[in-house]
Amino acid sequence: MVRKPGTYERALALHVAARELASSGTAFSVPSEGPDALGELVHVQERIAHVLDQLGRWHQQLQAGRHHAEDKQSVEGVLEAAFELQTAARQAAELHQTLVRAHHATSQIRWSDSDSGTGRE
Repeated sequence: MVRKPGTYERALALHVAARELASSGTAFSVPSEGPDALGELVHVQERIAHVLDQLGRWHQQLQAGRHHAEDKQSVEGVLEAAFELQTAARQAAELHQTLVRAHHATSQIRWSDSDSGTGRE
């Protein structure tokens, strides 16, 4: 039986893809691809905000003695993680909105993919 990838494996795959995109020397070699690439990043950021919100809510529902140890350190760790994840989710949602505005701005640009000045409009 083939095991479906879990949360960790999916997060790792996203990390690998982001690392490859960031290290690609040709990632932005075709100017007219900028809006499309940014549009995909807008969607990724929206999903990241959603996952962070889910993870924060999950931490809020954890029960001492059932999901983690009942000691003070564990309880405080869960509470702090839940708070910080909810903060991160809000910030990620704000970043998503900023990226939406940037994407809209790039869609207004008449791009040129060559030195001749002709390009995609």
